[in-house]
Amino acid sequence: MRWAWDNYVYNMHENISYRYWEPGDGWFIYPIEKEELDENYNASFYSTPRYEMLKKGIRDINKAKYLIEQSDELKEKVTELVGSLETPNGTTSYGSRVPATEADRQLVFTEVNRMKDGIIELSRELLTETPDTVNKVALETAVTTAKALVEQGALKDVIPAVADEFDAALAEAQTILADQNDDQTTVDASFFRLAKAIQMVDFVKGDKTELAALIEEYSKLEEKDYTADSWKVFKEALDAAVAVNEDENALEYEVQEALNNLKDGYAQLVVVADKSALQSMVDRINGLDEEAYTPESWAKLADPMKVAQAVLDNPTATQDEVNAAYEALVRAYLDLRLKPNKDLLKDLINKAEGLDSANYTKASFDGLTRALNEAKAVFDNPNASQVEVDNAKDVLAKAIAGLQTKTLVNNGDTTSVKTGDNSLAGMFAGLALLSVAGYTVLRRKEN
Repeated sequence: MRWAWDNYVYNMHENISYRYWEPGDGWFIYPIEKEELDENYNASFYSTPRYEMLKKGIRDINKAKYLIEQSDELKEKVTELVGSLETPNGTTSYGSRVPATEADRQLVFTEVNRMKDGIIELSRELLTETPDTVNKVALETAVTTAKALVEQGALKDVIPAVADEFDAALAEAQTILADQNDDQTTVDASFFRLAKAIQMVDFVKGDKTELAALIEEYSKLEEKDYTADSWKVFKEALDAAVAVNEDENALEYEVQEALNNLKDGYAQLVVVADKSALQSMVDRINGLDEEAYTPESWAKLADPMKVAQAVLDNPTATQDEVNAAYEALVRAYLDLRLKPNKDLLKDLINKAEGLDSANYTKASFDGLTRALNEAKAVFDNPNASQVEVDNAKDVLAKAIAGLQTKTLVNNGDTTSVKTGDNSLAGMFAGLALLSVAGYTVLRRKEN
């Protein structure tokens, strides 16, 4: 089970890579049996990329074995070439292999290609050793292999460029095989051209169905609806996807990469936030008269206004950031308190301060003094509310109304008379003046 896990890939019938390291002979390397049987009730099999790679590897091994059989010198060179191959050698403390890194995969790819190139070079040496005899064995083998691939339908899904080159190389090789006058150089050139074409039969066309559908859908998006930075990333991915979609020779991995990048580009798009409500609230507050509000409540606007302006100035601000700034500013606006009207309180304070304590009983004037001091404190408080002002005014008015004078004397006793305010005091003063005037008139009559 661990072996299967280590070499498992999700699209095993299209992918020749592996999860951690090259496992060798994983179960899914073998072809899949088709459900239907032929007329003789024989089962047939689908091929797989890994199976085709296995066959290619067997062919390469056969080439190496053929070279070994030709001479001791070639045998030594092939042995030396094989022995020089590097392989990933990372292990755990238990001695088991560690997961392959990207460097390990690249190493395997590079070393396999080096092995192939080495076999090809040794093949050239073999062919040049007998210049007088034109050796067409390799070319004949290549032609036979190419024809078999055609019969198997191997070219059905390859990209057009590879299919065209394959057909041209095969046709050229067949012509050269039939021509008895071609030299070894021509035969060799034809062989390597056809061999290269055969090696590219795994260059399968990518399925562009999903990519084309997303391009059509995403092309309807408008730049004005998204932030500049996020749109730039998306547009680059979209342009690259369009280029791949229009490329008839795009391979499966190129199509998949373009598709993934396009999805990622779309996912990171940031919608431009609607700042109209926030801007309107900022403009409204900027139009307020600071002097109309209590300093304490006005000071609480500073931080929310600062944050709101920063969000308005930020071209990449998200809608969540805009909403948060707006809500904080609304709360601060609702916490504003208008300065109360203190005119009536001021008039009462002035009236109280104009009263002479000598004209009133000590107890009543002490009550007025306390009410006056409290009224002054409220009047001097810039953050006093209208309720506090009205309350101080009522208390002071009541204290004035409760004053008691000491102006009437009866048989040597001082009798306190309650007077409401200055108007009452004026009334008593008026009564005294009327009494004096009456006495004067009476004396004149007597005279």
